[in-house]
Amino acid sequence: MGQERMGRKRYVAILLLLLVIVLFACLPASSAVWRDVRRACGLGTFSDAADDAPFALHVLDVGKADSLLLECGGEAMLVDGGTPDRGEEVVQYLTRRGIDSLRYVVNTHPDADHIGGLPEVLQAFPVAAYIAPELSVDTVEYRRTQQILQEKAIAVQYPQAGTTFSLGGRRSKYGRRRPPRTVLTTIRSFCALSTGTRPFY
Repeated sequence: MGQERMGRKRYVAILLLLLVIVLFACLPASSAVWRDVRRACGLGTFSDAADDAPFALHVLDVGKADSLLLECGGEAMLVDGGTPDRGEEVVQYLTRRGIDSLRYVVNTHPDADHIGGLPEVLQAFPVAAYIAPELSVDTVEYRRTQQILQEKAIAVQYPQAGTTFSLGGRRSKYGRRRPPRTVLTTIRSFCALSTGTRPFY
């Protein structure tokens, strides 16, 4: 009798496990859905804490390189993409965050540790505009980025003093500084506009 009861419990446990597997297999592959499932199970990540914030700035770990994700009012901006070997990691991070498009991709300057991962990002997501200083260099990373921008017909903007753009309903204006510094000033402005504090410099 005891063995029969144990056999039934195992049978029920196996059926429940199969049911859970089938249910998870039927869920859409959207990263946002899986993020919600993780949260419901108490398995949220540190970056999930930014979901309800009016503005979030994520500093991505791309080794000895730069990559920043700004989220504001449901829109996203990526500033730099790290080195070429880190592009896929940037794409994976954005996907885990539930990013399905980028309002802006900004390249502060075309050194490999800033532009290198951007081709993977440009391939993986719809991008409304690409912002960069009006510089050209003869590197593999730069040429690959330019090729993808042309193939996908992504608008390229070379900001000048007084150029304005918006992210999530917040507007910022480029100052008179050279473009890499202007991008940082713009990020500071978004922080201030979104949080109601003064810009930090």
